[in-house]
Amino acid sequence: MDIDKQSNALYGKKFVDSSAAQQETLLRSIDDVAMANRRRPVRHGNTVPEPDAQMKGPFWVVFKNITIHGYYTSEVAVTRELNPENRSVPEIIMPGAFHGCTTTPVGGKA
Repeated sequence: MDIDKQSNALYGKKFVDSSAAQQETLLRSIDDVAMANRRRPVRHGNTVPEPDAQMKGPFWVVFKNITIHGYYTSEVAVTRELNPENRSVPEIIMPGAFHGCTTTPVGGKA
């Protein structure tokens, strides 16, 4: 609702009815403000992380983080963009491996 309100104020129409350029401009401005106001979490020794801590905070920061996480753990990102054979992308250390979709054995658990 807030994005529609901002779009209406700027362009006189809902976000979805704005042009692609207007949508991008609005989203970039929202991101610029959110990233400028973002605080790094304070770490205190070997404390146990709070469950679902990544889901707390300003909507835009949470939404952006889960979107980036979802993309960079997808098959497309791992096999195309993060592919170590792709010399245009610097080497990135990533725990584990991407195994994609696998079949479930008959009678086995998913």
